[in-house]
Amino acid sequence: MEAGYLSRSSMNFVSANKEGSSGKSPHVRRIREFVREIIFDTEANVMVTELACLEPGCPPIETAIVIMGKIPKTYKIDKEMKDVNLEDVRQVLTGGNDHNH
Repeated sequence: MEAGYLSRSSMNFVSANKEGSSGKSPHVRRIREFVREIIFDTEANVMVTELACLEPGCPPIETAIVIMGKIPKTYKIDKEMKDVNLEDVRQVLTGGNDHNH
């Protein structure tokens, strides 16, 4: 999948972090650690959230990962955060996941 920008018209944020938006969710922490492990940067600023997709053919909820930097890079995984594993993150970050919406 190619990094891109999220469209506000086709995506809605889902409040998946029951403990607030500070990243205290165990799923958010786990996925952030996966990203940092894969990109070899333990200090990387990584945002993880779930999105509701309104486009036809879209899964009801997907996980969005944004690696902040000069130009933020956005990646999406067609799963809820609770179901995302290391291999999912590795595939999306290394381009092995075709996400076409």
